[in-house]
Amino acid sequence: FLDNEAKINFITNYPEHVTDLHLYLLLEHVPQEANIFLLSILEDNKKIIERIQALRNEISLPLEGKDLLQIGIAPGPIIGKILTELEEEVLRGNITSKKEAIEWVKLNYKS
Repeated sequence: FLDNEAKINFITNYPEHVTDLHLYLLLEHVPQEANIFLLSILEDNKKIIERIQALRNEISLPLEGKDLLQIGIAPGPIIGKILTELEEEVLRGNITSKKEAIEWVKLNYKS
């Protein structure tokens, strides 16, 4: 995993190669306060910051941890892993509903 500085450097140096999915995955663990710093170094790329903020505000997962438990997924770190992967699938447009999310979890994590 890249540290926060490496993530910011990538976005700063290669903005034309950064997709919404890249932005989200690169910055998912960067505190929102870092946006202020990003604004200061990316004055010419404010659209990138707007995209980051929009992604953080708009992403809505169709399932929560409690839903995974109800499906039969055991408690533990696997819940976070599934939610992270589910988030990626939502960003890619592969999952658009709760029903699709449940089917995806059952297909990928239930034997």
